[in-house]
Formats: sequence, structure tokens, C-alpha cells
Amino acid sequence: MPYPASLLADGEEVALELHPHWRVLVLPVVALLVIVPVGSFAAAVVPAGDGQVVLRGLVAVLAVALLVRTTLVPLLRWGTTHYVVTDRRFITRRGCCRAAVGTCR
Repeated sequence: MPYPASLLADGEEVALELHPHWRVLVLPVVALLVIVPVGSFAAAVVPAGDGQVVLRGLVAVLAVALLVRTTLVPLLRWGTTHYVVTDRRFITRRGCCRAAVGTCR
């Protein structure tokens, strides 16, 4: 989504709109590629018995929590960080912005 013209000063023009470099996503992707197989293996080796369902559920909850923390959060942070260079200034925007309404949070 382009930088909203309503947030620019009179006569100001956008020269560049950038995200952080893709390299910041390397560790989250590595975490994803490690957590999913390790979690799957851990769930598969849970011994049979009365607590099997509970233990597999705990493994799944732990794996999902780790995935959210190590993969989803950095991905969302990367996707919602924008660097805007205009002919007058450098703007850093982080987080969700409702440009159509004109209010940022």
C-alpha cells in the first residue's frame, strides 16, 4: 500500500518506500523449519497410555506458542515496518495503520 498523500506536507513527494531487508526473516524461517519437525517428532514419541492425549496436546500448544513467538511476530513486525524517504524527510512507520481512515495506532 503506498504511503498516504494525506500524511505528506504540501509539495512533498515520496522518493522511496521500503521494508526492512529480507535477511531479518532468515532466523524466523529457520525456527519454523526446526520447531515443526521437532514438535511432530515429540508428539509421535509420546508413550501410549492414559495421558497420551494430554501430553500430545501440551506438545502442540508449546510448539504453536514457540512458532508464534519466533516466526509469526517477526514476520508481522517486518510486514508492518515501512521506511519512507521523501524529498524532505525520512519517515519510519511501525505497526498497523488505517490509512483509509487517516488515523494510526
